[in-house]
Amino acid sequence: MVLKEGIPLLATGVALQVLADYLGTGTQEEFGEELGAVDLFLTAEGREDPVLEGLPRWSRCSQVTMRGVGEVPAHATPAGEPSPDCPVQMLRVGRNVYACQFNPEPRRRPVRAARQHLRRGRLRRPGHERGHPHSGPVR
Repeated sequence: MVLKEGIPLLATGVALQVLADYLGTGTQEEFGEELGAVDLFLTAEGREDPVLEGLPRWSRCSQVTMRGVGEVPAHATPAGEPSPDCPVQMLRVGRNVYACQFNPEPRRRPVRAARQHLRRGRLRRPGHERGHPHSGPVR
């Protein structure tokens, strides 16, 4: 439903694995990562993405997963470079679905940037064009 309806989604941690299973890629134990930090570098596609625009090219993220995604699913765009232990760190499916292997820790600047993108129409809420009850302005 999320992909079909264009509902914005950020899938983090195990939710990336669920998304990969749904898209037919699956997960493998060999790509699990120990508790700690992982360095995330945005790909060229990630740096040009209208939602990720303005984020630093590199950031350190909290990480712990028992399994990981070994290949980018069909119809997905890699937004993060592979780490030494896990080939898929971050990706986008369509215009509104983003997924990452790590659990991002929200900080004021990225949250503010995401809200600005919503206001500018770069990321649409579900039903935005159809007068959906949740399509009002972002405050």
